[in-house]
Amino acid sequence: RKMRRTMAQKQAERERESYEHYNKVARKAIELISANKINSKNAFDFDVMVLNKIPLGVEDENGWNQASATLDASAKIYGYRVDNTHSDAYR
Repeated sequence: RKMRRTMAQKQAERERESYEHYNKVARKAIELISANKINSKNAFDFDVMVLNKIPLGVEDENGWNQASATLDASAKIYGYRVDNTHSDAYR
């Protein structure tokens, strides 16, 4: 006999999937920023808004480190985007 999932269970599952997706995107962005692989030419390949949507648990030091790294990556990507837009505007 199959059990029906409640709306709350479905919502919780969607949130888990979203959280995992956001974390995966954030880890990749942080990794690429650390390796200096992101520049003004490829900055638009990353969804900065996804980085800002990541629900961070900052109850401990590890959570604060993750929040800091995510914010840093997001700011650098945004900065590269501004540089790219500025360069394109003055061509």
